[in-house]
Amino acid sequence: MRILLFIILNLTFMWGVFAKDVKIRFSDSTIPYITAYKNKSVKNSFNNELTKILNTLKCNHKQRKSKKAFWDNYTRVSFTKYDILSVRIRSSYNCDGTHPFNDEDHSLSYDLENNRVLTLYDIFLKKDKTFKLIRNSFYESITDKKCREKVSFYLESEKLFKEYLGFYFDKKGIVFKLKLPYGLRFCTKDLEISYSDIINKSALSLIHI
Repeated sequence: MRILLFIILNLTFMWGVFAKDVKIRFSDSTIPYITAYKNKSVKNSFNNELTKILNTLKCNHKQRKSKKAFWDNYTRVSFTKYDILSVRIRSSYNCDGTHPFNDEDHSLSYDLENNRVLTLYDIFLKKDKTFKLIRNSFYESITDKKCREKVSFYLESEKLFKEYLGFYFDKKGIVFKLKLPYGLRFCTKDLEISYSDIINKSALSLIHI
């Protein structure tokens, strides 16, 4: 699986927009459910995963009674090549009337060939080098010294991949979103690391295979 993903990243870097899209038909609604795909089981599994995410993205019943409460979700299909389907999912909401959240990431990347959700552990083999690449890229993008110090707790954490990073595939690279508490969210923006940097800076360990 990881060898396949390495090949994918290489081909995406070399061929870019000329790569062949996966043949998928989506619903006409704003939610990108799959309505037609060669494998019905994959279609149903992906749609179930998407539903599970979206079902959590709303204020609870009590909060919805408030006139100030709102929750807006935004979705976009960002990548449909090499049997990978990536959907950018973002939310803006204010359930308690006091703490508005903007552009929170819940993106979903799916391995259509193996019928499962993709994690960062599936994509990268050399964990230490990958951590270094992502950490350094985020640090370079944060100009405020106090922000850099506060965000370092999350960037240096062993839980970075599992809990603190959202991601999705896009045309030119992988886009990462650092998941931070309310008071720190202004410190960082989306970070896109190009496929060429991912390969050239050895975040993957499969070049020698």
